Amino acid sequence: RAYEREQSAAAKDAIAQILTNSRMCAEGRRPICHDTGIVNVFLTQLLSGNRVVVRGSLERKRDLLYVEDAAQAIVLSLLNPDSRGHIINIGTGTSVTIQGLIETICRCMRRQITDIEIVEERGTVGDPLSNVADCSKALDILDFVPQYDLEKGLLELLRKREIVLGD
Repeated sequence: RAYEREQSAAAKDAIAQILTNSRMCAEGRRPICHDTGIVNVFLTQLLSGNRVVVRGSLERKRDLLYVEDAAQAIVLSLLNPDSRGHIINIGTGTSVTIQGLIETICRCMRRQITDIEIVEERGTVGDPLSNVADCSKALDILDFVPQYDLEKGLLELLRKREIVLGD
């Protein structure tokens, strides 16, 4: 293990604070993970028209965590010495299908899903059908419980994006 081989105390502390988050690895709005930016991609498409292009099945399931919750989990891990040496999944522990995500975005935007053309394209090789975090360590060690469900997070994101976009 890297932790045991590491000589630097600072590096050991960093390794000890590894938190995995399968949905939040983005810099700005440019995803660096295969579907991290899925919410922003769909939101951008819906803000510019009535067409959503989906790469892969509408039945894929994802665990989507709002950034404020992710930040809270990181702070909790940094302040809790019991988290050192653990890999802790951060997520909601609940899933939404891609179809359900698009429907929820439409509802938050006060748009009718029946007015939206959803185009299903071929998916990415290796893209899992279901990707939902086991958040038991986050609860047990950090006492972390997300404060934003999908709809509340989307409404907050829309509020922030509208300010940025000047809509």
